[in-house]
Amino acid sequence: YWAYSRLVNIIFFVAVPFWSVMNIHAVRRWVQAKYELARSTVEVGFRGFSLLLLLLCLALTLAAPLLSRLFPAGFAAGALRVRFLCLPAILAANFGLVHLLAHLLERPGLRVLALTFGALTLLASGYLLIPNYGITGAALSAALGLTTATVLGLLMLASRRCYLSLSTWIVLACPALLLVPNYYLMVTLFLALTATVVFSPLFFSVEDKRDLLNYCRHTLDIFRSNGASV
Repeated sequence: YWAYSRLVNIIFFVAVPFWSVMNIHAVRRWVQAKYELARSTVEVGFRGFSLLLLLLCLALTLAAPLLSRLFPAGFAAGALRVRFLCLPAILAANFGLVHLLAHLLERPGLRVLALTFGALTLLASGYLLIPNYGITGAALSAALGLTTATVLGLLMLASRRCYLSLSTWIVLACPALLLVPNYYLMVTLFLALTATVVFSPLFFSVEDKRDLLNYCRHTLDIFRSNGASV
């Protein structure tokens, strides 16, 4: 578990700077009283980023047998469980959506309440799953806890008239692809999802895609300028 969880931690290293930069963009619009623009900016950015993280999870899952060679031979069996370890990692990154929206609405207690119920779900499911399923049970328990926290947090935000679009809810459900037992079917479904993203306006309009490209360029410029200053 320890060895492969270190590999999966790359998801957190990518997620932290993303949400830091996204926080700057959203707060700037929020203080300018552009509330709807701030919310839509967060949603569009989240959808694009979460789908990219899902691509990273798929890459880690498919490359796990090769990556297992980095560890002693006895660790090879753990390669089959990488997708289960990726699941709570991407769900934890997705919880950043709740964190940022609650921050904009100045409702820090909402995050605490959602995480409390998520932790209780994790403990209860861990008690039931870990004795029988070991590492897989631990990963699934974490996934259940994070799913509970995220869904509850978003429902509480909705009670304060902060509604999410249907496409955002669909993206929130996309990590379930990692639970597909057959790798060929998993890849097929992901390719279908990618085609939908590229050729359909379901997730992103033409303006959204243009804004995402500009946002990525802006983020890269920030990293380049920071690197040059160092």
